[in-house]
Amino acid sequence: MTARKPRLTQNEVDAVVINQVDDSNAWGKPVLVPPSHSPRPKWMLVRAHLESAAKWYVLYSLHRRGLNASATIGSHEAADITVIRGAGDVATIEVKTLTEPLWRREPIMAVKNHFLVFVWYPESPSDPKFPPNVYVWSSRAFRNWLHHRPDDTFSVHDFNKHENAWQTLVARSRVHHTSRAVSSAAT
Repeated sequence: MTARKPRLTQNEVDAVVINQVDDSNAWGKPVLVPPSHSPRPKWMLVRAHLESAAKWYVLYSLHRRGLNASATIGSHEAADITVIRGAGDVATIEVKTLTEPLWRREPIMAVKNHFLVFVWYPESPSDPKFPPNVYVWSSRAFRNWLHHRPDDTFSVHDFNKHENAWQTLVARSRVHHTSRAVSSAAT
């Protein structure tokens, strides 16, 4: 049985790499990845670009309304955007991108201060002259709405009451701060 080499720390690994940077014998052959002979399908590229555009459109809309919002890149799947509405008042937003006027039922996180924003591109999705339609829901209200519907597919026209309902997100912030100010004044 051979003794195991002690595991190097990150600083020790960095020192070895720096010492061997000019020694071509210390390195293996470079790995070359040939180009793909079949390009990605166009729908895949369009979908990925639209998802990114939808998130930035929601951020843009929040900032236009004076809210402090940030993209949560690489974070939890259900939190695409974090909104700081005030001291101790944070909301998360999950952005759902629609390229057709239908949404297929999928699991959602329904908790306090979590919102769903559906972004639908009804006109030509690749033409920036046409802004998307936006539907804003509290995740709890959406869960309750879904609970009473057995279908697995819904038309965005079912969401009309929530079109551009940014006040759903903004209003909670104002109520939160008003009640806090009242309770502070009472003490």
